[in-house]
Amino acid sequence: AEGDFGGKSVPSRGEINRLLKVWLARENVQSIVGESLVNLVRENNQDNPEVQVAVDNFNAVRESSLPLLELSTGHEILISAIVAWIYVMFGGAMYWMFERPNEIASIDNSTGNDPGLWRPASSAFFALTVVSTIGYGATAPRTPGGRAFLVPYAIVGIPIFNYFLCRVSSVVNKAIVLATGSFLDMFTEAHKSVMFGQNGFNWFMAIILTVETSAGLLLGSLVFISSEEWNFLEAMYFSFVTVSTIGFGDLIPTTTPARALAVVYIILFQGSMGGLLGEVENYYGLRFDWLIKLAYGTKEEAEEEEKLLKDEEGDEAKGEFGNYGALIEHVQSHISSKLMDHFERKLSDSVEKHRNSIP
Repeated sequence: AEGDFGGKSVPSRGEINRLLKVWLARENVQSIVGESLVNLVRENNQDNPEVQVAVDNFNAVRESSLPLLELSTGHEILISAIVAWIYVMFGGAMYWMFERPNEIASIDNSTGNDPGLWRPASSAFFALTVVSTIGYGATAPRTPGGRAFLVPYAIVGIPIFNYFLCRVSSVVNKAIVLATGSFLDMFTEAHKSVMFGQNGFNWFMAIILTVETSAGLLLGSLVFISSEEWNFLEAMYFSFVTVSTIGFGDLIPTTTPARALAVVYIILFQGSMGGLLGEVENYYGLRFDWLIKLAYGTKEEAEEEEKLLKDEEGDEAKGEFGNYGALIEHVQSHISSKLMDHFERKLSDSVEKHRNSIP
């Protein structure tokens, strides 16, 4: 059907279907528009299990067709790692300057014991525990300057470190998911529809993250048993409070090699723990949504409330994005389960074809 759209004729349904297939086959669109558009398709077809499966399959094909470490992602990791390292070293130098003279002045002359809490390596490790939000607590600034510096340092540094950590964990998690998927491909294809699905709680991702986090806790325990001479329970306990960012501070690494290992351990596995907790949160969210719907009363009342919310969001999108918001709304109205089934059958064969043929 034709209609008026910003003074121009609206493409027919067939043209829209063709454009959608071309858009979703292009790598740059997949990374910018495709994901948002497919998520909109999912949201508008919550009651259609066939569309949900088709969207999950599309996500799996899209993720599998992209390289594990895209060039842009590699640049982001490299640059954010350099910035985070410089920032941690800067924080360590500042805390060494603020706290070390006070520590030297407090050394017991009778014994001459130097606790060494604010030597350069220790100060840098403290700066890392600040930006990673672990904050063990065994070491804390005591001077007015050190305490005053902590507030702006943490406000700026926590987002910097989280940006770096999120990019590293996304690559690590994707590598484990693809490796597991390749192994399962030898026996079944049932897992493909849930490998990269985003529909609420993802059992496949939760299982992967559980195994990954458990392996990380076990590996960390073995490492810290040998480096700190802790028993297994103490090492496991320290590993968990570290990657979960609880950081009580009753057990901390005391040697420079152990602290270096702790830095690597935080980078590799703190993101895994965060992802696992996120999946658990999604599971709880689904249960809470069910309780909220019960609180509304009947199912029809809940659906009407949800429809009103979506209408309000749509009006805001139109006001903010103008014709783009209207275009998305128009495209959504023409997407059907038949089209999604077509994506499911044809997309895996057409991705490379369109990618090579479109300039």
